[in-house]
Amino acid sequence: MDTEITISTERPQEYEAVYDLIQKAFLSAKISDGYEQDYVDRLRRGTNYIPELALVAYCGKELIGHLMLSKSFIRPERMCVPRVEPFRILLLAPLAVKYAYRHRGVGAKLVQEAFRRARELGWTAVAVLGDPDYYARFGFSLASRYGIYAVGDRQMYEPYLQVYELTADALKEVHGTLEL
Repeated sequence: MDTEITISTERPQEYEAVYDLIQKAFLSAKISDGYEQDYVDRLRRGTNYIPELALVAYCGKELIGHLMLSKSFIRPERMCVPRVEPFRILLLAPLAVKYAYRHRGVGAKLVQEAFRRARELGWTAVAVLGDPDYYARFGFSLASRYGIYAVGDRQMYEPYLQVYELTADALKEVHGTLEL
């Protein structure tokens, strides 16, 4: 690649281009429901959106990637336990890279920068619902190992729900259901 890849916080004037990028990127994705771009729009309008953790990647002036980390929670299985607060966690959803730029480290740069910023903001863990073969390279492991499951159909989500500790042992005592 001749031009350096730059990562920055997404801006409102980029939302339309980001929407198109995500839609096209997920046409060839191994795991997709076809609505990832709409999910990003809904996250931006909701209370779980963290503008500092919505990132874009450029090669020169060309938008080539996007990643968003948003707030989520792991709720304890036993809700009858008094004063048990849900565990705050980030949800990585989605990561999109323009097809022509895949296998060139763009996704890795977005993930690494997002993790760096998340640590600076005091976050301790990240969850993702995605391809285990891809996300294992960043240190993600199956959430079920921690007793963490997604809301809804556990059998459907379990092979794809993964977590990563930004801080050592952040999930040591965490068990429950992740809000998607």
